Amino acid sequence: MEEETAEVSVRRLEQVGCQQRLPETDEEAAKVEELMAEELSNLSMSEQDVVSFEVHGIAFEVEETPELIAQSLIEMEEALQEIKKKPAYEKALKMNPSYVTGQSFRLQFLRCESFNCKNAARRLVLHFQQKKQLFGSGDVLARDVRLSDMDAGDLEDMKKGAIQLLPTCDVSGRAVWCFFLRKWAEKPKAKTAVSLSLNPL
Repeated sequence: MEEETAEVSVRRLEQVGCQQRLPETDEEAAKVEELMAEELSNLSMSEQDVVSFEVHGIAFEVEETPELIAQSLIEMEEALQEIKKKPAYEKALKMNPSYVTGQSFRLQFLRCESFNCKNAARRLVLHFQQKKQLFGSGDVLARDVRLSDMDAGDLEDMKKGAIQLLPTCDVSGRAVWCFFLRKWAEKPKAKTAVSLSLNPL
């Protein structure tokens, strides 16, 4: 049921045109806000509390034990095997298996999904899919993104300071990214914004 609801939300974002970018007009922003309000109203009270806590930096923390990490990594691998179509992931795995299967690398996805192993597996597959779309199938697919992977336009966008990492974390110790879209005279490049999120902090 949860997956069906997520798929409906994705389709509606696609209709608005904002699945993989920020709203560009007041009309688009209003539609996205309307969709978010509707999705929140469909949540139970306990689910709404979880969202509220997450936004305000008092999110539920999973107690990480060696046993939990080991079991979660196993279940994440099992979930990956159940995903049939994952060409970018499989190519990266062949290129650099120690990177793709590394514990510290995969833990990023598990932590992002609060150790929901199936969601973490899906996020990992989407990560490589997006990375391939932005940078191609070269060696960058199976390693961290570097400044040398950027072209002149990407570097110029970064120098404008439209995307900045705050020097302090929120109350939960999470890093905070700020987007100052007005600093970009032209439409911001998706490659610049997304590639910053592809590397661990």
